[in-house]
Amino acid sequence: MEEVETRLRDNNPPEIRITVDRLKSEGFSETEAKKYIVHVIVSETAWMNRKMEQFNLTRFIKNLNRLPADPEE
Repeated sequence: MEEVETRLRDNNPPEIRITVDRLKSEGFSETEAKKYIVHVIVSETAWMNRKMEQFNLTRFIKNLNRLPADPEE
């Protein structure tokens, strides 16, 4: 959750704030929205570790846009 807070504060990437706002407009609480974003961060981190790749912003944003659905691999 700290990572989400930091990224929101730094607006990096701005799609995180956009996603929080979208999820809230869909009826989720801010806490729920942030938990969904944590799930995307964890998924991206796992992908990076499994595939020995660097952070993929395009994939990350794609998965944010899919929320509340699970991230794609």
